[in-house]
Amino acid sequence: MARLIILSTGRSGTTYIHRCLSHLGVKFGHEKLDYQGGIGWNFAIDFKRSCDIVLHQVREPFACISSLTAFTPYHWERVRKIYGKEMPEDHPAKAVWFYITWNNRCEKLADKTYRLEDIYYGSEKANSLLDILGVNKPWPPISSVGTTINARPHAVYSINDVPGEYRKELLKMSKRYGYKEQEEDD
Repeated sequence: MARLIILSTGRSGTTYIHRCLSHLGVKFGHEKLDYQGGIGWNFAIDFKRSCDIVLHQVREPFACISSLTAFTPYHWERVRKIYGKEMPEDHPAKAVWFYITWNNRCEKLADKTYRLEDIYYGSEKANSLLDILGVNKPWPPISSVGTTINARPHAVYSINDVPGEYRKELLKMSKRYGYKEQEEDD
């Protein structure tokens, strides 16, 4: 049985985490399970607990929502098959809706939530993640895996771009995850 599955939304840094773990020699899949587990947004689609621990990774809301504009039509179609008509058609509403909906889904399935931004060389959260996997090495410095691992051109959104019907829920979620609240422009 795998030790760990990490659930997330798309565009939340799963490739970075996978690359760091691979750099350390951990057999950890990206969007598929490997010997020690896996990380990916797709694990929350047909989730079956097949591991010891399930974590939920989040990324700063506006960085993730902005990056979701680079989500491919294939990925959006997979989401649409699950939620049907609930999913808005246009960005940024679609990206905000997905961030809220998918993170709520992942939270319910996971044992614990952590922030991508808290995983870095020397951090307590990174060391905890490595302890779960039985890895007795330090988290790799970002310079050893790169900062633009899965970067794609995308829009940049702020609180001012969030449709009113999602704003309150997104700000509440952002606060729950420990992110600084964005202020609206006048």
